[in-house]
Parts: sequence; C-alpha cells; structure tokens
Amino acid sequence: SRVDTLGTDCKTLQTEARILLGKDGVKSQGDGVAALKQEVVGLRRALVKDTATQRQKLEVVHKNVAEVKAQSAKARSGLSFSALARQSDTLSQSVSSRGRQMSWMLVVMVVAVLCVGAAMYNRMYYYEKKHFI
Repeated sequence: SRVDTLGTDCKTLQTEARILLGKDGVKSQGDGVAALKQEVVGLRRALVKDTATQRQKLEVVHKNVAEVKAQSAKARSGLSFSALARQSDTLSQSVSSRGRQMSWMLVVMVVAVLCVGAAMYNRMYYYEKKHFI
C-alpha cells in the first residue's frame, strides 16, 4: 500500500514535470518556469478583470435594491393612498355630473325632435286641409 502510493506519487510528479518542461523534455527548466510564470500572470490578470466586472455588477444590483426599497417605502406611506383616494373621489364626481348633463341633453334633444315633428305635422295638416276643401 505504501509502495503503491509512492508509485502513484512518482507518476504524478513525472506528469507534472512533463507539463512544465514540455512533452519532449527538450525545453530547459528556465523556459518551463518562465512559461508557468506567464500562465500565472495571465490567470491573475483575468481574475482581476473579472473581479472588477463583478464589483460593478454588484454595485448596480445594490443601487437597484436601494431604489426598490425606497419606492416600496414610499408606496406604503399614507400619502400615496390619500392622493389616490382624492383622485378617485374627483373622478366619481365628474362622472356623475357628466351623467346628469348627458341625461338633460337627451331630454332636450327628445323635446326638440317632438317640437320639430309637431311643427311639421301642423304644416302638413294645414296643406292637406287646404287641398281637400
């Protein structure tokens, strides 16, 4: 078991060395270390860039959350409900006054049509009376 573990560790070390030094082992150790250093620097740059992007996104999210909290607090206050109640009262008063006005206009129109009809009937009756006599 200990020997097997040692053999596995040696194989892992050989694989890591091949990766660092290249597949054929022709590269010098300095080239492998420089390549590894370059990879680490590249990874660090990518992580720093991603971290900055994530911070910006988190700031935007925090700003949006603060706006939502402010709007919900404003909506919960009685001022908006009282303003809405006043507007609905005003609307109902204007609707009822307009309804009364429209009813009176209908009555006036019906009376006007009846008056015009009566005038036409009288004129026609007058002409028929004149022709038959």
